Amino acid sequence: MIDAESSTADTTVPRKPERINGRRRYAELVAAAERLLERNGLAHLTIQKIAREAKVPMASVYHFFPSPTAACLAVAETFLDGFAAALNEEIDNLEAMAWRDVIAVLQARTVEFYANHPYAGSLLLGSDRSWHIRQHDLANNRAMAETISRLIAPHFPWVEPNALERGIVNAISVGDAIWALSIAEHGRITPDYADDALLAACSYIEARFASDQPDK
Repeated sequence: MIDAESSTADTTVPRKPERINGRRRYAELVAAAERLLERNGLAHLTIQKIAREAKVPMASVYHFFPSPTAACLAVAETFLDGFAAALNEEIDNLEAMAWRDVIAVLQARTVEFYANHPYAGSLLLGSDRSWHIRQHDLANNRAMAETISRLIAPHFPWVEPNALERGIVNAISVGDAIWALSIAEHGRITPDYADDALLAACSYIEARFASDQPDK
């Protein structure tokens, strides 16, 4: 974690605070940047507008966000943290569920998060996604795959854990591609595209690992 008191040569990276007051101000500025992005998109985001939206001096914004790109990345990181929190919520009756149903629950939570944060789709899957955000998204996919793998591993006892995680990373990418189409065409993830993404991701997992199942 980068202390906000320290300097960094990379102006594309937000400076994350460690002190309580700094974390509170940082969250306020991220929320202000998200509101601006939802209204006007990345092309119109400026430090001055963030300061005006948050009702703070520009120096306070620069303290955490040395550039609009850094502010945008901070918003993306917040979205990715939200996805992680949604995936880590307890699933009722998990032991009795089929693995496809587990994935359906997790996807529904993710789609709901996108619906509650309209700009997340454009930022993570759409036209406003940058190289920096793409790298963070890939790292998040790997973390999500680790969580999903742990939840469905009992259904694939013949699969080596690392192989299962790699397969789930690919399944997530397949689903993301379909969601990206929905966002490009409709500005959101529609129910039909959500169903298609779930089908494609689960079909990939089944095709990838079912053939390896030993004969009973």
